Amino acid sequence: MTTATRDLAGLTARIAEIAPGLRVETGPRATGPYAYDASNYRVLPRAVTFPRTADDVVAVLRACREAGVPVTARGGGTSMAGNAFRAPSPCTRNPLIPPVRRT
Repeated sequence: MTTATRDLAGLTARIAEIAPGLRVETGPRATGPYAYDASNYRVLPRAVTFPRTADDVVAVLRACREAGVPVTARGGGTSMAGNAFRAPSPCTRNPLIPPVRRT
Protein backbone atom coordinates (compact mmCIF):
# COMPACT_ATOMS: atom_id res chain seq x y z
CA MET A 1 0.00 0.00 0.00
CA THR A 2 1.44 3.35 -1.01
CA THR A 3 1.46 6.40 1.27
CA ALA A 4 -1.06 8.14 -1.00
CA THR A 5 -3.41 5.15 -0.80
CA ARG A 6 -3.03 4.93 2.96
CA ASP A 7 -3.65 8.68 3.32
CA LEU A 8 -6.75 8.43 1.12
CA ALA A 9 -8.03 5.49 3.17
CA GLY A 10 -7.49 7.51 6.35
CA LEU A 11 -9.32 10.51 4.89
CA THR A 12 -12.30 8.45 3.76
CA ALA A 13 -12.42 6.77 7.18
CA ARG A 14 -12.42 10.19 8.86
CA ILE A 15 -15.23 11.40 6.59
CA ALA A 16 -17.23 8.25 7.40
CA GLU A 17 -16.68 8.93 11.09
CA ILE A 18 -17.90 12.55 11.05
CA ALA A 19 -20.51 12.21 8.27
CA PRO A 20 -22.01 8.72 8.50
CA GLY A 21 -23.75 7.64 5.31
CA LEU A 22 -22.07 10.24 3.10
CA ARG A 23 -21.21 8.73 -0.28
CA VAL A 24 -17.47 8.92 -1.04
CA GLU A 25 -16.09 7.44 -4.26
CA THR A 26 -12.38 6.80 -4.85
CA GLY A 27 -12.19 4.38 -7.78
CA PRO A 28 -11.28 5.58 -11.27
CA ARG A 29 -14.59 4.42 -12.77
CA ALA A 30 -16.55 6.48 -10.26
CA THR A 31 -14.28 9.53 -10.21
CA GLY A 32 -13.54 9.57 -13.96
CA PRO A 33 -16.64 11.56 -14.94
CA TYR A 34 -15.48 14.28 -12.53
CA ALA A 35 -12.00 14.57 -14.10
CA TYR A 36 -13.14 17.27 -16.52
CA ASP A 37 -15.68 19.91 -17.29
CA ALA A 38 -16.57 21.29 -20.72
CA SER A 39 -12.97 22.47 -21.16
CA ASN A 40 -10.04 20.35 -22.36
CA TYR A 41 -8.46 19.94 -18.92
CA ARG A 42 -8.41 16.41 -17.50
CA VAL A 43 -7.34 15.76 -13.89
CA LEU A 44 -8.58 12.60 -12.18
CA PRO A 45 -9.69 13.44 -8.63
CA ARG A 46 -8.48 11.17 -5.83
CA ALA A 47 -11.97 11.16 -4.33
CA VAL A 48 -15.44 12.56 -4.98
CA THR A 49 -18.06 13.16 -2.31
CA PHE A 50 -21.78 13.63 -2.72
CA PRO A 51 -22.96 15.79 0.19
CA ARG A 52 -26.70 16.01 0.77
CA THR A 53 -26.72 18.72 3.41
CA ALA A 54 -24.70 21.74 4.50
CA ASP A 55 -23.49 19.66 7.46
CA ASP A 56 -22.08 17.10 5.01
CA VAL A 57 -20.16 19.86 3.24
CA VAL A 58 -18.80 21.14 6.56
CA ALA A 59 -17.73 17.60 7.52
CA VAL A 60 -15.88 17.02 4.23
CA LEU A 61 -14.13 20.38 4.41
CA ARG A 62 -13.17 19.75 8.05
CA ALA A 63 -11.73 16.31 7.28
CA CYS A 64 -9.79 17.62 4.28
CA ARG A 65 -8.45 20.58 6.26
CA GLU A 66 -7.30 18.23 9.05
CA ALA A 67 -5.55 16.03 6.48
CA GLY A 68 -4.07 18.95 4.54
CA VAL A 69 -5.90 17.85 1.39
CA PRO A 70 -6.94 20.53 -1.12
CA VAL A 71 -10.59 20.67 -2.16
CA THR A 72 -11.88 21.62 -5.57
CA ALA A 73 -15.58 22.41 -5.62
CA ARG A 74 -17.41 21.41 -8.77
CA GLY A 75 -20.71 22.64 -10.09
CA GLY A 76 -22.54 21.22 -13.08
CA GLY A 77 -19.40 20.59 -15.14
CA THR A 78 -20.47 22.93 -17.93
CA SER A 79 -17.64 25.47 -17.66
CA MET A 80 -15.49 26.01 -20.73
CA ALA A 81 -12.77 27.69 -18.62
CA GLY A 82 -11.51 24.71 -16.63
CA ASN A 83 -13.01 25.95 -13.37
CA ALA A 84 -13.10 22.48 -11.84
CA PHE A 85 -9.39 22.11 -12.58
CA ARG A 86 -6.86 22.50 -9.78
CA ALA A 87 -3.82 24.37 -11.06
CA PRO A 88 -0.42 22.65 -10.69
CA SER A 89 0.81 25.45 -8.40
CA PRO A 90 -1.86 26.17 -5.79
CA CYS A 91 -3.12 29.70 -5.52
CA THR A 92 -2.79 30.67 -1.89
CA ARG A 93 -3.70 34.32 -2.18
CA ASN A 94 -6.11 36.15 -4.46
CA PRO A 95 -5.50 39.91 -4.49
CA LEU A 96 -9.10 40.48 -5.60
CA ILE A 97 -10.58 38.94 -2.45
CA PRO A 98 -10.36 41.09 0.67
CA PRO A 99 -8.61 38.92 3.33
CA VAL A 100 -10.96 39.97 6.12
CA ARG A 101 -14.34 39.41 4.46
CA ARG A 102 -13.30 36.68 1.99
CA THR A 103 -15.94 37.92 -0.44
